[in-house]
Amino acid sequence: MSGLVDMNRDFKDIEMLDIPVEDDDDVDTTISSSETEGIVSDSPTSNEQVDKTSNYKEPLSDASTSSSLSNYFSSNTEYVPLSQYLDTDDVLSFHFDQDRYRASLEKQTPLDQKYITYVESDFRTVQKLAVNLKSAEDESLFQPIGVITSQNEMPQYSKSQIIDDAYDSIVDHLKSAFADKTEISNGDELGGKFNYLLITLECLRAACFNSDVRRVPELIVKWVNKFDPQPSPELIDEVMTTTPQPYAHPLFWNTLVSKTVCRGLFDQSYNILEHSQYKDLEGSEDDLFLAISNLKTLLSSYTPMALKGQFPQWKLSACQFRDDLALINISTTDDSARNFYQIMQSQIYDIACILTGFSRTIADYCENWYELYLAYSLYQIRDDESVYSEYFQQALKEQPPVFSSDQNECSDYDRLTESCLLKILEGRLLKALESIFNLDPATAAYVSLLLEYKGYLDSYYSNDIHRGNNLRDLFNKKKISEYFLLHHAYNCLNIHPLVPVGIGLLSDKRLNPSSKARERNKRIIAHFLPKYEIVFDGDQEWALTVCADLHLVSTAKDIYYQAGLRAFNRGFLYEALANFVDCYDPDKTSGAYHKEGLQQIQYIVWDVIFTDCIICNKPIQDELINNIVDQKVDLVIHPMIQQCISPYAVLKEFYDSLKAGRSDSSLLISKIVHLLNFNFLPEKFKPLLLCQFLPFLEGKSKLRQPDLFTIIELIEDYENDTNEQNKKDGEKLYAASVSHKEEEQLESYDWRRSSRIPNKFSEMIKLLRHQLTIQIGQNFIE
Repeated sequence: MSGLVDMNRDFKDIEMLDIPVEDDDDVDTTISSSETEGIVSDSPTSNEQVDKTSNYKEPLSDASTSSSLSNYFSSNTEYVPLSQYLDTDDVLSFHFDQDRYRASLEKQTPLDQKYITYVESDFRTVQKLAVNLKSAEDESLFQPIGVITSQNEMPQYSKSQIIDDAYDSIVDHLKSAFADKTEISNGDELGGKFNYLLITLECLRAACFNSDVRRVPELIVKWVNKFDPQPSPELIDEVMTTTPQPYAHPLFWNTLVSKTVCRGLFDQSYNILEHSQYKDLEGSEDDLFLAISNLKTLLSSYTPMALKGQFPQWKLSACQFRDDLALINISTTDDSARNFYQIMQSQIYDIACILTGFSRTIADYCENWYELYLAYSLYQIRDDESVYSEYFQQALKEQPPVFSSDQNECSDYDRLTESCLLKILEGRLLKALESIFNLDPATAAYVSLLLEYKGYLDSYYSNDIHRGNNLRDLFNKKKISEYFLLHHAYNCLNIHPLVPVGIGLLSDKRLNPSSKARERNKRIIAHFLPKYEIVFDGDQEWALTVCADLHLVSTAKDIYYQAGLRAFNRGFLYEALANFVDCYDPDKTSGAYHKEGLQQIQYIVWDVIFTDCIICNKPIQDELINNIVDQKVDLVIHPMIQQCISPYAVLKEFYDSLKAGRSDSSLLISKIVHLLNFNFLPEKFKPLLLCQFLPFLEGKSKLRQPDLFTIIELIEDYENDTNEQNKKDGEKLYAASVSHKEEEQLESYDWRRSSRIPNKFSEMIKLLRHQLTIQIGQNFIE
């Protein structure tokens, strides 16, 4: 109706409210959530009509209920085994766990937040690593051959060093995230889990992620002493605290000092000797006193000399120290004291033999295979990468593990970790990854990628090379790291704070070189994003940015739809309309109309805004909508929203004019006439619109005869052309308006203020006809 335009300026006729019919022959040219390959979908197909409002749930409140890492961070989803994944065409299917996801929306504990930070930091590290590796690769391609670089130029990092630095960052993230032992101890088994995970990562760093062979023994020192801390605090207390002269305690040399020496705890060894009261020997047994002083010097010089590549010189000093011990002169003539000092001399000699790398002596003083492995690494040949495998085999031969590595490893973390350490040193890295996975799937994912980059997993693909597969097939071949990364990404999608990590892992081209994987991941993202809860202001913008980057037009429309539902449920009518408008796609750029958005616009405009206004006989209590209608805002209003709220704009202007006391009755009732003649007006509203004429028929002001005949014609049209269902719906609205008149403060113009208001609209029609007859008669008489 053009009259609506004339009466309300920019608010236009609502032709777009006519819902288009979906063409079954048209195909969605973008990825739709109903077409996700390899996904167990819980949503209907695109051909089904669905009430999506019923699927919406408000985010859980920020309740005091604490979440726990052991709850929603751990997935119960069963995936195909790794071997089956690699050897078949089976894919890892994403399963959205709504219960886990909603639980993750609750308030996180400090420990949860630390874990989230840890995962996010690791993700940023591998993202940056992928970029750095690509840059290093590009630079190497364009590096001139045979050009001598200046000494002043910055040295170029090797690919191996770049990967090692990334691995160091992951270890550092784990340390910093779970450094607070008090907080971790409150997390049940979590303290043990992440402590053992750190041990495993330190071992793997020493074995695989260390470009400087001179650092290897010190790295072994870290994981051995973290895995099995020795000497025990009880032993230290007994020897050093309860004894006046600790150096004279029976366990001082052959247990306490020898243990710290075998473990490479040089600072601790030095401090023990410093506080052992050995200086009491000065003046009485000067040779012993000097020997212990020289031992202190020898121990304190080990690390600085070894790391400078001066281990051979240090070893020579150790041999000299050992040989000098045989020349010690015991001064005392007391047989008992002499015997005691000779025993001490013998024990110090054993320590010297350990320092000089005597295999037999080391084996006598070490209690298990990893302690032996550490002592061999420290005191035999240390700056040769090839010898460490021999040390490991020699240690296993001397001190076999107390359990078989093929037994069930998951009974406790000690057993699982020791088994994993053995697998790492044996080079069984795939089995080691599975053990790391049992401790933390996220860490296993990132570590597997770094192992892949370093080439440690290449041997598992050697068969493909010999089979003669073409280059394209090899490029798209599934990788071990892909399995762990996918598992981790899917887990992240079920944990709200980690969704950006999951999306990042699936969408990053450098992390997903396979074109098949990228397309599959794109479908998974398209399926998931409409389920993503918008909690913070930037969440929706981020999700839409992802859609834009991946060209997910249809998914973006779904996100707008969900945003509209959220806004509507929270009472933000304009925000809901704006999102539903963005959801609707009249040009089918996404391959479909997404007409559900238009249906929601209709519902808000008619069943919420217009219904509230016509029942209460006054504008709705929504300041923003009213300001938009009155053109009091600087917002750029979408044309469709202008069109859709124009019926309400006309009705509001009618009530505003009545309240302002305008006396032009013909102009006022023309607004209601235009609404009643509006093609898209739902029939159920006509009874209450016809009621608006009652004050004009009862008042002192007389209507013009054409206006009276127009009203009669509108009543006749309603009675003759309205079907029974619409009449019943109209009666309900009429009853609702009448029944609430006592509860409201009625405006002076409200037709319900009349003392003759019947309870049924059928009676109201009789009243209207009666009043029309009176006025027509009066006009005829006059």
